[in-house]
Amino acid sequence: MINTTQVTGWLDKGILLHPLSENLSGSQIVRTLAGENTDENPLSKRMGPIDSIDHIIFIIIDGLGMNLQETFPSGGFLASNLISKARAVFPSTTAAAMTTFVTGKWPGEHGIIGWNTHFPRFGRTVTLLPFTDRMNWTNLGELGYGVEDFISGTPLFDNLKRVKTAFIPDAYKDGNFNRWAYSGGPIFGYASYVEILKLWKTRLNEIEGKGEKSITFIYLPAIDKHQHESGAEPDIIAPFVKEVDDFLGVLVDLSASGSCIIATADHGLLSVPEDSQIRINLDHPLMANLEVPPSCESVTPVFHVKKGKEERFRGELSSLTGEAFSLITPGEACTLKLFGPSPESYIIGPSLGTFIGIAREPFALIFDAPDHPYPNHIGFHGGLRPAEMEVPFFFYHC
Repeated sequence: MINTTQVTGWLDKGILLHPLSENLSGSQIVRTLAGENTDENPLSKRMGPIDSIDHIIFIIIDGLGMNLQETFPSGGFLASNLISKARAVFPSTTAAAMTTFVTGKWPGEHGIIGWNTHFPRFGRTVTLLPFTDRMNWTNLGELGYGVEDFISGTPLFDNLKRVKTAFIPDAYKDGNFNRWAYSGGPIFGYASYVEILKLWKTRLNEIEGKGEKSITFIYLPAIDKHQHESGAEPDIIAPFVKEVDDFLGVLVDLSASGSCIIATADHGLLSVPEDSQIRINLDHPLMANLEVPPSCESVTPVFHVKKGKEERFRGELSSLTGEAFSLITPGEACTLKLFGPSPESYIIGPSLGTFIGIAREPFALIFDAPDHPYPNHIGFHGGLRPAEMEVPFFFYHC
């Protein structure tokens, strides 16, 4: 099961996609917007000098992979303003990607490697975005922790001399992560696309009335949510893509001359058949080999194996999952530069455990925490498959 050569072969053949590529990365995008990236890239070439732009609108469309390109309405915003492909970070998951979009750092540098990241120094597995302990869903803020305890880096846009605004769904806007990430300006909650547009127009009028420049963040999670629940097939998701496309078209009409709209996604998704999903809990025999339940992502599990139990664990995992996962060690993953281009700057060693499971085909090893079972999902992400790693990059200059 330990087969770095196999994983390297999959990457070389394009069966899996490496996060480092000629395509734009999330780090490049945000560092360019912050004026810290001097390398020429598809964004910098179109945007020109950052100071020449009055209003920057940066939009994350959660879950919009390139595998959904056929659903982009003809003549709409998405089809007309698709500039290039971009490449998701690995693991291709919202927690890791959003932390990159906020700090400009790669996962290996900022420290968040999945929906659940285990921090041995705290003795906790952290579910970052809701900011809870994975095992009991206790809010970590109530236990005295801050987001900065788990992330290396600060919000990159804090230093920009622009008025800052964020639009986050009502259910998430007061979360610890969002309050940390967007502390430089007001966070507006919303319940519909129409509400964003009304709030944005009012906010833009205020900013322009003061003659100020701005940067605005908009997070759109609906496409991700529907793929998790219903699967990642384009015909199922097309109506929800159209809703986003319609919203963006109206946003263009409302935005002032001299504005730039930049949009991308954190990752794509793929469907995992029910017979390729295995659930375990604390009572499962596999847990006797582990210090903590598998962390990171169900499709890319990280295993913290008890010392001396490595061989037994590999055998029991193979009996449970067959050949679904090729195991690589943290050192091998770092040599492959899976978590960013500079392994010497990685800080994630302790969180990577003993083995990382890399899957060629869709497969999920799901852990059900006590009293908090994992949802019955069809769509998953977190791996290196093209559907998860290839995302679109859109640019529009008003």
